Amino acid sequence: MPDHSLPPRRLRIVADDNMSGVEACCALLDAEVEIVRRPGRSLTAADVADADVLLVRSITRVDAALLAGSRVRFVGTATIGTDHLDLPWLDTQGIAWASAPGCNARAVGEWVLNVLVQLAAEQGVPPYVVFHEATLTQMVERRPQTPQDFAEISGVGKHKLATYGKE
Repeated sequence: MPDHSLPPRRLRIVADDNMSGVEACCALLDAEVEIVRRPGRSLTAADVADADVLLVRSITRVDAALLAGSRVRFVGTATIGTDHLDLPWLDTQGIAWASAPGCNARAVGEWVLNVLVQLAAEQGVPPYVVFHEATLTQMVERRPQTPQDFAEISGVGKHKLATYGKE
């Protein structure tokens, strides 16, 4: 019996031109994909009108002004936050969305270790003298936001609070 079904339509993905890895990720999909790159700061409704998927960063406001009347059914943001997405509007429109919590965890960890090594070198001491591994672990787990929060971490005494509390 002949197959009279329509061929699958190409999935059109509009992605911020500063997002890396989009092509590599899309190559893993079992679908024909067209990737269109656009500057996130100047993305327009016309740019996304025929898109199925929109991939953005925090610089792109995603709301009715951008998506109303488009084909977009999924919005992905390569950020931990979602304040640039109008989530209630997306939800009422049945547009699925996802953010990337923890996406910068490795970079933050590398930055903290880099700063630790730099501080230790400036003081002529090994890094564990600045902060011990257990103290660093508590910093990651608690994520202190204020000097008071920082002071409550084991291994942060008055001296270290005065020395590093504002950095």
